[in-house]
Amino acid sequence: MVALTLLVVLSQSTTVELFRGASLQGHDTRYWSCEDTTLARQTPNGSFGQGTLLTASPEHRVLIRFGDLERALGPSRRVTSAKLVLTVVTVERPGRLILKRFGAPWFEGAGINGTEGDGMNTTWSHQLHHPAMKLAWRNGGSQYDSQRASAQVDVSQATERIEITGLGDDVQQMVDRWYDNHGWVIEFSGSAVFESAQGVSGRPTLVVTTEPTDPPRGPDLSVTYIQRTPEYLRYDPTGDAYVRMNVDSHESGVLMRPGNADTQKWPKEGEPVTYTAVVKNVGDAPSEGFRFVWSKDWKETEKGSVARSLAPGETVEIEYKTTYSSVKDD
Repeated sequence: MVALTLLVVLSQSTTVELFRGASLQGHDTRYWSCEDTTLARQTPNGSFGQGTLLTASPEHRVLIRFGDLERALGPSRRVTSAKLVLTVVTVERPGRLILKRFGAPWFEGAGINGTEGDGMNTTWSHQLHHPAMKLAWRNGGSQYDSQRASAQVDVSQATERIEITGLGDDVQQMVDRWYDNHGWVIEFSGSAVFESAQGVSGRPTLVVTTEPTDPPRGPDLSVTYIQRTPEYLRYDPTGDAYVRMNVDSHESGVLMRPGNADTQKWPKEGEPVTYTAVVKNVGDAPSEGFRFVWSKDWKETEKGSVARSLAPGETVEIEYKTTYSSVKDD
């Protein structure tokens, strides 16, 4: 007699394709957290963030970031593979494309085709280029490039689609250390144009395959919120604050007589203020002491430490005192 046994194991791996506007299974909202921009040496203060094309060459660098990955992939998932797909518009000169992790914050920006714009822009010459605030960097931020290439691909003039594979480790780090996820930089020895996240079709796509994993255990410190004091009374919309008005054959309520209309709403420029961060242990084990750094406008302004342990669910408040400043045209 021969005893036969058949063991069937259901695959629990899931593959997700992320691009700007992609549908997410199990979510009512779409995925919008893909950002990209071109940095152009010949247009050092120009922003290209809202353009529909990306240009890569020795005179152009491309920054691209896929954020909010834990929500998109789901909790307690381990990345098993990932690849970045770019749609080629034209290749003027073949060459080698190199993808590297990028190590500093940047903004997609509001410019099109090199316009400076009024928004928070990242350009070849500035990490932050804004009419009220500028933070310079060198050569399109090359000092923040990883020393190690994540992937390299040879691109010919006949190439229509680029698949950059082997990015599983990068994406796992982006999930685990979301606060350090500043995306990738694309360098290209030739000259090519790709569709951007703003394109009508063929947008950059991150294809990620994951499998279930055990939930993380141990302490987990999280900044749950930061509040500013002093606080001021908001407009009061109750009572007769709203006036019914007819505009273009449509009647709606317009806030014309709000309460507290004549009181201060924001701190005055240069007024002393206190920012209080609430740090919570959201893990399942007591934490040890920890160090912290306050940053203002991307510059470290104050460092400190908390010596005591935090039990699961326990919080501690950390204060930072400074003077108030605002960017009114942001």
